[in-house]
Amino acid sequence: MCDGSGATMATKGAPKADDDEGVAAARLGNDVVRVPKAAEIVAARLRRQIITGELKFGEHLGPENELLTLYGLSRPTLREAFRILETESLITIVRGANGGVVVNRPRVELASRYYGLLLALSGTPATEVYQAMAMVEPPAVRLLASTDPRRAAETLMRRIDDERRSLDDPPAYARASTAFHETLIELTGNRALLLFAQMLREVIERTIAGAIEESSTPTLHARRRGVRAHEELVSLIGQGRSDEAEEYWGRHLAAAGNALFKNREPPMVLDFFARPPD
Repeated sequence: MCDGSGATMATKGAPKADDDEGVAAARLGNDVVRVPKAAEIVAARLRRQIITGELKFGEHLGPENELLTLYGLSRPTLREAFRILETESLITIVRGANGGVVVNRPRVELASRYYGLLLALSGTPATEVYQAMAMVEPPAVRLLASTDPRRAAETLMRRIDDERRSLDDPPAYARASTAFHETLIELTGNRALLLFAQMLREVIERTIAGAIEESSTPTLHARRRGVRAHEELVSLIGQGRSDEAEEYWGRHLAAAGNALFKNREPPMVLDFFARPPD
């Protein structure tokens, strides 16, 4: 293993690197193969330990001097590894005498922000994001109604109870309604689909929040109508009526989308970046 002036960590059979400009590379036949820098290798090792749970969320990695000895690195190389992980929000570097490096749990909001950036760069309107979200939920509803309808209905009814309790509190109702939609996807058991749906909803909600005036908050009547729609959906799911549940939910989401963007210019995802992250 070499220090920050070098570019590679000693590995069995690793080609010798040329790192004159800070980018390690070696020649393999007629091809130039990039050799990871020491900081990248250490960052990859720590990243894996975080993902596998070997390093727990909230855990301190220890004093810098101990880490230098553990990894056999120079101080600049270790700090470069930390910067890599910090940009990925996997660690937080706490400054000061009692500071150190703390392991973070990655948040959906961070992935959503980068996803939103890509959408903004392509000039995507919020209507397209909503349409994508509306394409995800109806098939999920069909799956719930055709696999374990009773369990799904019981869980979703608890979310509806939360909505009823928050009818007089618009922000609380919005959170309860979001939880209902997320639970629809979560109950499918597909974690990849859940993450995708969460990113879509985060982008659409923050885009709309940044572009629609406060007076557009749904009225109490509209909130009650939303609860009734959720109750009707859960009834169809609980009865195992998968075709009807999917069709009903598709119509509901289409109508909700039309009402959301009615009589206003649809905001662009670019507006998502008008508000700082939470």
